[in-house]
Amino acid sequence: MESSNHQIITVSSSNAGAQWSAPKKKIIESESGLSLLARLETRPSLLGIDSYFLPKGPQLGDVIELSGKPGCGKSAFCLHLMASALLPKHWKGVHIGGCESGVIFVDTDCHFSILQLENVMQKKASNILRKSKSALKGKCVSGNEQELISNHESVKSFLQSGSQCIKGELTKLTKQCLKKFCYLRCTDSTQFAVTLLSINELLPAKKDVSLVIIDSISAFYWYDFSYRSDSWFKLKQYYNNIYEVFISYIRKYKVTLVATRQSLFRKKSKEDNYNKQMNPIEEEETGESVNDFEYMGKEWAKAVTHRVKFSFNESQVLGIELKKTDKPETKDNRKSLIKNTHSELSSKYTLDDRCVYCVDIADNERRTKLNFTIHEEGIRWQI
Repeated sequence: MESSNHQIITVSSSNAGAQWSAPKKKIIESESGLSLLARLETRPSLLGIDSYFLPKGPQLGDVIELSGKPGCGKSAFCLHLMASALLPKHWKGVHIGGCESGVIFVDTDCHFSILQLENVMQKKASNILRKSKSALKGKCVSGNEQELISNHESVKSFLQSGSQCIKGELTKLTKQCLKKFCYLRCTDSTQFAVTLLSINELLPAKKDVSLVIIDSISAFYWYDFSYRSDSWFKLKQYYNNIYEVFISYIRKYKVTLVATRQSLFRKKSKEDNYNKQMNPIEEEETGESVNDFEYMGKEWAKAVTHRVKFSFNESQVLGIELKKTDKPETKDNRKSLIKNTHSELSSKYTLDDRCVYCVDIADNERRTKLNFTIHEEGIRWQI
């Protein structure tokens, strides 16, 4: 049998006698036919997965980083993206607005609940059905609700089928969507590394997958730094090698990667303290923290195309803006004002006690700040 190694023979142009140089071996990357088809085949588009979050995307091949402190809405936002990606575009004559895409979810925090994802998808579909029913009765307030209906006859017949039939069809819908959902759970850093490097074998077999979500990508970083690495330099080299290969697979198969990362804060320098003394509320107005820095390595940092910072919105309590006072705005005054306003609202109003979260979205073209609240059907943007 002939050898599969290829040899390249070069000619030296500097010698008039055109002497042959020694043969040089060149390693040619092998690719199976299944991998080639998966790479060339068009995957479902994620355009419109959330028009407020990314109006022009996300594009296939983008890497989106969700960073912030624990409990600021990163995992809930991942659930929102997964439900929107899995749901169909149209169902029973109603425009659901999904992407009909498969999703690979890598769980490293071990907080994921499949029942919660199923509930979010059912609540999303139920909410759209309720709006469509109002639109059919002529009770719609905006023109957007009229656009929810793609086939009036199908919607009417489905809504008249009864509540039990509708509930059964919603269950069928979620089960059909969950067939395109792949759940990978990693309990240690070795499993996590093997999972990232084996994505090259998983994506060719799942041609409908357009979204890969990791929650979170920094779960085992500090454990490895404390117990498995001699130095920070070696740890960064280790992760740089993994991320370089993993990101190449993401770009090769043209899927979108969304990963959460816990923010890390360094000790303030003298220059940072001086700047804060000169303008004590500048940091709160800009929404940036001079102490949050990148620690995942250069390969991950240069691969990220969209950086999304999550935080609590302290300027709102229960969805109502705080009253302005004549006192100079300081950190202590803001905390007392929030506390007093919260107690006043609790005694006067019967509102849902929901936290308001803030996202700061930055990419090469724009920078946007949005507020949202978390509900049963996912998140609601406050526009």
